[in-house]
Amino acid sequence: QAPGHPLECDAAGGAPHGSVGGEQAEVEVRLRHRASGMELMVSVPPGATMRNVLRAAAALAGDESISILGRIVRPAQGQMIPYDADELLGSRRRLMYVGPALP
Repeated sequence: QAPGHPLECDAAGGAPHGSVGGEQAEVEVRLRHRASGMELMVSVPPGATMRNVLRAAAALAGDESISILGRIVRPAQGQMIPYDADELLGSRRRLMYVGPALP
C-alpha cells in the first residue's frame, strides 16, 4: 500500500481485500464523513448491506462505535435521511456517513 492509502478489509472486518480466493470480487466503497469530510475506503462483497459497510469501516478504523452509532445517510427534502441497515448497497460506491469520527 502507498503511504497514506487506507488498508482495505472485508465486510466482516477480517482479511484484507483480495486475500480469499474463489469468492466474488469485492467492491470498493468510499465512505465520507458529512461533518469533517474525512473519507475511508472499504471493500465489501457486491451483495453487502449498509450494515456490512459500517462494520467494515469500524474494523478498518479499529473503532466499534462506528458500526454502533454511525449511520449512512442520503439527502432528501433538505435533510439527511438514514438508509435502513439491511438495505443493499447495490450500485452505490460513494456514501455519506454521520457518526463518530473516521480516521
